[in-house]
Amino acid sequence: MNGFAIEAEPLGSETPTELRRIRISAGEEVLTRLVRNGSEHDDALQAPPAQLAFWLVDNWWRIHFEPVPASGPDATWRLAHEISSIGGGHVWPRVVLWGEGARRGVAVHPEPLPAPVQFLAHGIRYVPGSAVEASADAFIRQMLAESVEDHEALRAEYRVLCDERADEDACRWRTVEAMLGSDVDEAPAQLMEELDGLMAQYGEESLEEAVLAKPDDGAATALRSAVEATRMSDVRVGLPVPLDAVAFDRRPHTAPWEAAEQAAASLRAKLSLGGPVLNTLLGDVFGVAPRVFRQQSGPPIPYGLRMREEKGDANRISLNTVRSQARRFEFCRSIGDMLWSGNDGLGPVSDAMSTRQKFQRAFAQSFLCPYPELLDYCGPAPGQDDVAAAARRFHVSERTIWTVLVNKKRIERNEFVEAVGLS
Repeated sequence: MNGFAIEAEPLGSETPTELRRIRISAGEEVLTRLVRNGSEHDDALQAPPAQLAFWLVDNWWRIHFEPVPASGPDATWRLAHEISSIGGGHVWPRVVLWGEGARRGVAVHPEPLPAPVQFLAHGIRYVPGSAVEASADAFIRQMLAESVEDHEALRAEYRVLCDERADEDACRWRTVEAMLGSDVDEAPAQLMEELDGLMAQYGEESLEEAVLAKPDDGAATALRSAVEATRMSDVRVGLPVPLDAVAFDRRPHTAPWEAAEQAAASLRAKLSLGGPVLNTLLGDVFGVAPRVFRQQSGPPIPYGLRMREEKGDANRISLNTVRSQARRFEFCRSIGDMLWSGNDGLGPVSDAMSTRQKFQRAFAQSFLCPYPELLDYCGPAPGQDDVAAAARRFHVSERTIWTVLVNKKRIERNEFVEAVGLS
């Protein structure tokens, strides 16, 4: 991950106050690369910088703390995360910013149709959250120093924002609001009070993951339901090796899937595991009955949950899936969550797109189906029959096999889309 910058042309005696060149970059990639009228190349757009400053202040909490929804971004989400939503009669790039823990996701999409101004950059990258915050702060302060349009209103809004960021309780409140997909002061007050009480009980990070697992008015009820189901669960598990014996890069700039692969490989090595880990072996390793991984259903719960017992390091786990392959995968996600969190008190296992959930999924994938062993089995150019055979061998879903092969660039994404029936 590299830096992030929002730069506005300095205000000079001949520079229009309301319309200036603005350049946005992530690392070496200039996100505002464009072509005007089909021939004039530039690396900066021309727009009122004050509009961007107001947008950054108004959407600060959601930009920095709300990830991409598991169901995909909708129009409301895009208003708070996509710079092109500023509008105002000017052409802004389709740059999207969102929060994932210590990282910020940055995506840029090319214009879908020819236009007088055509932005050229595209792709997704991750940058340190501190870099995005620092650049946004510097840009806003530049606008205030240069007395841009409505600078007194901007100054008042920015002062409130800075005060809230400096206040631990206010910052925590705004963060949870953002994770619920709400703008400032728009989340239901009763819900926020309930979540505040649950945070005191289960901890800030665990509560935030629970909110992301069900980011709506039912967040508090869902957490209580998951906790009750987990307390009643007979699935009790502990790590078979000391927590600190599992080696992986815990630094925030490391991509979660990279750290998860390291953790899975380290744990397999500590346990001397080679080849598929089928139900009996998986149960033996973690001290649970193999029946846990067989197909079964029970009372519905909103999401899976890992909860450490009050005494000792063992955890109780409630599984939210039915099919055997899915239950194995979800169980291993809980093991990954113990490693990621240092075996903290509570670990939701959900469809959310947070860094923690990404680590869980990648850990389970790598623990049950290590890429080197998959490659040895499937060969360098796997087809659909190879994928089906590998899924049977490692007892994971075909989708898991396709995902590994796409991520490792062994097959093209369009083959995966066609194989699993995505559109």
